[in-house]
Amino acid sequence: MFGGLFEGEYWIVALGADYDYAVVTDGLQFTLFVLSRSPVMTQAQYQAILDELAAKQINTDFLRITVSSGLAP
Repeated sequence: MFGGLFEGEYWIVALGADYDYAVVTDGLQFTLFVLSRSPVMTQAQYQAILDELAAKQINTDFLRITVSSGLAP
């Protein structure tokens, strides 16, 4: 266990071909996260992920974009 984090189950529901992103949710699809290796994702890539999730009938209504400033060199 890492300081302050809690344990929980999650499902990987989408994964980039070269592992550049993953989409994870819980068993009830109460939470949904798009995790990216890059701090910036193109709109086209994000839309492709949304299309894939829609094809899998995964609700994205509460998905919100988080702005990242990236990491310092």
